[in-house]
Amino acid sequence: MESESDFDSIVMTSSPAPIAGERFPASPRRQVRVRTASPSEPPTSPQIQPQSHEPIVEALGRSTRLPLRPAATVVDDLDSTPPPLPPTIGLFNFKLEMKLLDYTSQTTTGINKGTHDVVVSSVAEFLEFLFSKTKTLIEREVIDTDGVYSFGKEKQDVLLTDLDRFAILTSPSSAKGVKKKPSSVTTAMMQNWKDKTVTFAVLKYSVTSSGKPVFLKIKKAVLDFAAADRAGAATESLHRDTVARLKELHSMNYATHEAKWGIFANYCLADGAQHLE
Repeated sequence: MESESDFDSIVMTSSPAPIAGERFPASPRRQVRVRTASPSEPPTSPQIQPQSHEPIVEALGRSTRLPLRPAATVVDDLDSTPPPLPPTIGLFNFKLEMKLLDYTSQTTTGINKGTHDVVVSSVAEFLEFLFSKTKTLIEREVIDTDGVYSFGKEKQDVLLTDLDRFAILTSPSSAKGVKKKPSSVTTAMMQNWKDKTVTFAVLKYSVTSSGKPVFLKIKKAVLDFAAADRAGAATESLHRDTVARLKELHSMNYATHEAKWGIFANYCLADGAQHLE
């Protein structure tokens, strides 16, 4: 056990006396007790008493404390709904006046089908629009084989590639009476149509019906196949010919009584020759 004689009292001054004009006063004096080893003891390293750092840590914490930022909100991109795309703006804007015709040169007696606003971005899109309107108006294709008229494609079999067979465009910038096929439309033409009205004619029975004389021939040969007597009813000879024609076309698929063939013939003669096929 250490005794008082083992320590020497030394008075130490932390700082010199204050100088005149100095801002801070000198630190107070304190006593430090230093232990001197006796001659018989081996030298030992000075023992350092552990000191608590809590006041220092607390002081540093107060001096370096920063305001906390609010936690960021994390959004799951997989669950979030993407913003809607902006509406598509057509590059070409014009009006389309539609008419339904029996023959191409028909002008005053055609059926007006209204005027439509066209907003498209390409020629292909415009042709798709024309085809969607044409398909609802046509009846059936009529073809001309060396002056003999007959039916071609059924309405449901008409494709976009057949559009030129049933439709004609009249450009507002072209000379009067000059007609164009839909397949001849270009982007330059549609640019020139901006804010103008283009005439679009749909032919019921295709462009084979080029004029009124031709249409009358088609009507007589194909459309008005049912000849009538003076009372307006089909003649007996025509009825027999129609029954024979029906049997020739459909007897391989249908078997029925003679009376049923007669009823079938009456139906066909009432609505036109197209029902024979």
